[in-house]
Amino acid sequence: MDINNKQIYSFQVASYLMKEYGYEVLRIRNEQRAEEEIWLLSESQVFPLIRITPYSALSDRYEIERLMNTKYSVSHALDIDIPKLLCIHISEEEPAQYHEAIEEYCMEKGYQSSHELDDIFPKLKTLLKDIKNPLAEYRKVLKEIHETNKVTRERNKPKLKDLPWTYSIIILCTAVFVLALLAGKKFNDSVLGGILLGSYYKTLILGNHEYWRLLTHGFVHTEFFHIFMNLYALYSIGPTLEKIYGKKKFLITLLVSIVSGGLFILAGSHNEVSLGLSGGIYGLFALLVIYAFESGAIKNQRVLRTFGTVLVINVIISFLPSVSLLGHLGGFVAGLFCGIIFSKKDEWKTLRGNCKIASVLLLALVAVIVIRDPKYGTMYVGTDLQYVNALRELDLRWFANLTEKNLMKYYQIVGGMR
Repeated sequence: MDINNKQIYSFQVASYLMKEYGYEVLRIRNEQRAEEEIWLLSESQVFPLIRITPYSALSDRYEIERLMNTKYSVSHALDIDIPKLLCIHISEEEPAQYHEAIEEYCMEKGYQSSHELDDIFPKLKTLLKDIKNPLAEYRKVLKEIHETNKVTRERNKPKLKDLPWTYSIIILCTAVFVLALLAGKKFNDSVLGGILLGSYYKTLILGNHEYWRLLTHGFVHTEFFHIFMNLYALYSIGPTLEKIYGKKKFLITLLVSIVSGGLFILAGSHNEVSLGLSGGIYGLFALLVIYAFESGAIKNQRVLRTFGTVLVINVIISFLPSVSLLGHLGGFVAGLFCGIIFSKKDEWKTLRGNCKIASVLLLALVAVIVIRDPKYGTMYVGTDLQYVNALRELDLRWFANLTEKNLMKYYQIVGGMR
């Protein structure tokens, strides 16, 4: 094993900061630098993010850009403020250039930069000693780091209330799927089972004022392959987006995208049944795209592969029955709007304001289209009658009677306009 003293010193510094100040190892996906640098994180410290390396942090323009992208990505993902990135490098070589958002501390055995860091981490300057047995010291300090990191992670382990919304949504969709299957089996009609559980169905939205279907259709599935693909896509990007944007913004984007998909179907399609989470998935995908451009992560090959995977899944979903391309488009547009509005980049301030105005105008345009040309399409009287009878069989007679009354009026309106 080829171990040099600089590597061991890097590990010793990391171990000291972890033991004394509660830092934990942060895994940064960068294959080219994985063995050359150590990243530490502690939200409560003066320097929340630290990079330890044997090399100068500011050696060239591309290195600075990489560090700034990493700093921004961590800050955005964890929703924490990182005023400056602290780079500690085990070398007497002072940085050739300086950057206002990067603080650099140079140290070697018997040498330290003159720096205020001495007041923040007082033992750091006397930490490095002669190494008599490099391999033994290497193994010892690696074991210390592993054990300290394990204790820190256990202490910071998320509680039940901190678990991602993604898993709750997966459970909800699965439960609704089972209920839809049971309802379909009971009434010998899978489409009716989906309608009973909340599928999009224009006749009931316009005729019986069941506007909640613009949202509920996103959680309804009646085919195993459909729900599997949607939930797999959600599982692939959901937890990541929750870390980046937080639970609230993640959930807002998902729900707004589902409703937006429903509104696009309402404005652009004739009478049809539509269901599934794919409109929401497209919205989350758009949110991820905006983040990738905002943070610079679009240059990362792993991110591009993730985009490719999610895109393939959604293209496959697009060709499934009861899935609307307009719903996908509406969800994607809503996700783009949310991503821009939630962005933090100063250069995008004007764009954020324009995006808010555009979203209101788009909503108004959809409303005008629906009012001027409702696109009633074919009336499926048999399906409507089955729905009313099913409601009665489920002891919802008051709602069945109201639905029957409203639908009779609706048929008259539709018939009079033809």
